Amino acid sequence: MTENVSTQHRISISCKALQLNSAVEMKEGGRFPTSITFHLVPPASLGRPYDLQLNLFGEDLNRAVRFQQKSDPSVVEIGLDWWVRHCKTWREDIIDLALQPFAFAKGAGGISG
Repeated sequence: MTENVSTQHRISISCKALQLNSAVEMKEGGRFPTSITFHLVPPASLGRPYDLQLNLFGEDLNRAVRFQQKSDPSVVEIGLDWWVRHCKTWREDIIDLALQPFAFAKGAGGISG
């Protein structure tokens, strides 16, 4: 039986931890000053819960910090067609979708970077 292309899958995303990396981690490990660990919970049909640590800076870091300050997880809905196009990079792409609402409007303040 095939799945309807219009079926929506709900993926829950939360911010697990913000980590400030040491100078050694930045120099030897190639990390940015700040890493954030996200927790993704896809439907069972798409995979298991997964933690993903991303090195972020600039506006991406600003959005992630605003996202972290929110107490409840965000839910991103995707269709099967999106899943097929993004199946190799879905974790990073889902986090980007979850952070989009946390972009500041022009002229608003944020973290200096």
